[in-house]
Amino acid sequence: MKGASVAVTPIPGSETVTLGNELAGFDWKYVAQAASLTAAAADWAAIGGGITYPDCGGSSQSPIDVVVADLESTKDDVGKVVNHLYELDITGDVINTGRHLTYQITEGLRPYISGGPLDTKYVFDHMDFHFGSVDSQGSEHTVDGSQSPGEIYLVFYDGDDFSTFADAAASSVSDALATVSYMVKTESTTAENADLKTLIDALATPSGVFVDTDKGELYADIDINLEKIFGLSVDDYYYYDGSLTTPGCAENVKWILSNKKIELSTAQMNTLRAIETPGPTDPDFLQDNFRPTQTLGSRTVYWRRATIEIDPAKAQILGASIIGAGVFHHVYTLLQQPETAKALRENALVDFMNNIPAALLGEPEVVQQRSSEEAQFVQPQPYHQPVYQPQQYQQYVPQVAPVAAPATA
Repeated sequence: MKGASVAVTPIPGSETVTLGNELAGFDWKYVAQAASLTAAAADWAAIGGGITYPDCGGSSQSPIDVVVADLESTKDDVGKVVNHLYELDITGDVINTGRHLTYQITEGLRPYISGGPLDTKYVFDHMDFHFGSVDSQGSEHTVDGSQSPGEIYLVFYDGDDFSTFADAAASSVSDALATVSYMVKTESTTAENADLKTLIDALATPSGVFVDTDKGELYADIDINLEKIFGLSVDDYYYYDGSLTTPGCAENVKWILSNKKIELSTAQMNTLRAIETPGPTDPDFLQDNFRPTQTLGSRTVYWRRATIEIDPAKAQILGASIIGAGVFHHVYTLLQQPETAKALRENALVDFMNNIPAALLGEPEVVQQRSSEEAQFVQPQPYHQPVYQPQQYQQYVPQVAPVAAPATA
């Protein structure tokens, strides 16, 4: 059955655990890994022993370095990427593949995404974790040359044209896959990410079951909620056309790099850094599992910036208090125009209007009364007549409570 809301059959045994090319065998490695494999990341395009991944030498490879000064914005806003069914809990297995830490959904309805630069619905398949041995490295994508401590990928496939991720990954269709990326930050040393706690805690104990020595170590039946971790939409992001970041590096991925960062505590990062590759041969740590950035070439990276979203109730209270309801109605209408909204993106005034201190607003019923009175008073009049006469409305102006002096240490 094709489509977005596809029920997942629980994995009955190890023979059905498949995640794509990264599990095809250990004939490649990351540069930092010490395992005696055939080729490191720089040589994936031509691996010896009769195995080759020619697409890894292509002209549209991922990851890339995002140079902010070179970004372009489209003339027409492509809109948010909307997340569907993220509010539902899903069950899956965490698999240490020897190259990645991967969360594979096994039960429940598959979430999906749509909108933004995507032309169809993309069905969720798995989530990959890339992370470094130190906070100064770990992510695959970089921004202005700087790496983050880690990067989390949500990997999707075109649910209209493909029934499985494997089918989509093997396709030559340029947009068969879509990946939404979130950088990891570790600004707080103590605050745990509660929504990823169950997943990460499971990795802290050596209780995984070997699926087989060539594919990975499995931690079964881990429940997560994508909405709690990532939210219900992606509204500020970079996007470009690229490839899988592992062999065979198929150039069929629509990349969406969210500017929302996922915070993990230092302790949680240390749990990830302590994970070793499974199997009796060539043991190694999983950390520093990132591919070097690739040449952008003739491709363009676009920036879809978050549009301003003013809370109408708060905006009306503030606007009516300052300039009168009638005048504010026209100002507010102007602010909602697409051209104006685009010009005011990331404007500090928007944050102020959406976070008005309660003390400044006064009693809601008083402000509401004033707004109603002004709306009835203001009528179309000749230009020379003032619209607002403050001496007539002093009785409605909320009294600002005195601000207490800040406490001293």
